[in-house]
Amino acid sequence: MASVPKTTFDRFFGSPEVRFSLGIKENGDRGYYYDGTMDSSIGYALGEIANKGERAINSKAQRLTLLNDSLNHQDEVEQIQGTLDGAGSFDTIVTDNGTDNGTDNGTDNGTDSSGTARSYPTGRSMVAPRSGCPLNTAGEPNIANIYRELKGIKADDYPMACGLLMRALIELSTDYYLMGKLEGEEYQKLSSGYASRIQRACKELVSDDTNMINNNDVDYMRKFAQNNDTVPVTLSSLSAIAHGTSGWPDGRSLILLWDKTYKVIRSMLGSCR
Repeated sequence: MASVPKTTFDRFFGSPEVRFSLGIKENGDRGYYYDGTMDSSIGYALGEIANKGERAINSKAQRLTLLNDSLNHQDEVEQIQGTLDGAGSFDTIVTDNGTDNGTDNGTDNGTDSSGTARSYPTGRSMVAPRSGCPLNTAGEPNIANIYRELKGIKADDYPMACGLLMRALIELSTDYYLMGKLEGEEYQKLSSGYASRIQRACKELVSDDTNMINNNDVDYMRKFAQNNDTVPVTLSSLSAIAHGTSGWPDGRSLILLWDKTYKVIRSMLGSCR
């Protein structure tokens, strides 16, 4: 900060889109504050401004470019940290055939059923990682918009919003999959309740050899739909938020929900390979 002139600093952080994306707030006295944990994207942005000067942020387009570069830098840091954090803390061992030969206490072992490492950054602040773990939302604008929002809202700051978005993402993905999987008449006969629809989608995914999905992969999603109290977030708890009867959940639980259901959601929408 000492290397950035005040006028340049104010020009960058005076942009609402910059403050919102980096979690910067105005303090009411023409100043700014950041009350979250250390965020390397802020340091990266300031470093770039210090090196390049005000010419790097003259226009809104330039500021947005620098902002995007900063957020991508943060993702890289979080993914590296997530890999380091997960290297010695796996409570579940997944073998090459996808079977679970350990105990699962809610932690993610960082591999899929083929033994390939997944890129969930465990220290991230967003429910959906900004990079890695993509969803194929081509041709589905509503799902694409939800996915985009989940990559831009900090879970701990706006847990209710993220909870509503996760509920909508799971429900719309389920409908999308079942509409393409089942014949028209069979789809029309499905229960209107999403608990049974999610269960049906999980059953279809497991029975389809082309999806590379097994019962272990859908176990968490099934418990979520069954409102099983062994998982921290359930379909009912997210529905309670939608109906204004609950102010829960917390951000960490929503991030876990993403990590534990991502493979199922990705398969419902069609894998990006």
